Amino acid sequence: MEGLDQDQVGHITNLKNLIISQAQALWGPGFSYNDGRFDVIFSQRGDEYVVQLIVYALENGFSSWELLMDGRAGDEFCAAMEALWGKIQTKISEIPELSQGETYGGKPEHR
Repeated sequence: MEGLDQDQVGHITNLKNLIISQAQALWGPGFSYNDGRFDVIFSQRGDEYVVQLIVYALENGFSSWELLMDGRAGDEFCAAMEALWGKIQTKISEIPELSQGETYGGKPEHR
């Protein structure tokens, strides 16, 4: 990512790892076609910085990906990542609290 200093790269990398971990917990159980890989991709659209949480899929022999959610900001990728982090934290908080030994199987409405 051109123009980012080392601190920004570190912050983005740390947030990316946290977001992917949360995505695996939130969406992983609900994808029948999921090959288990979540990722965050980055783009700049005009003056807007966009980060997108995606899951890779393998359907009918073709590799594709599905957009799960995004974060957007007008000033930098760090702010867009923080926006995405906030969105995924909101989704995580919608999961009912589990007791020890209970399992979570994923819900389609969390997409």
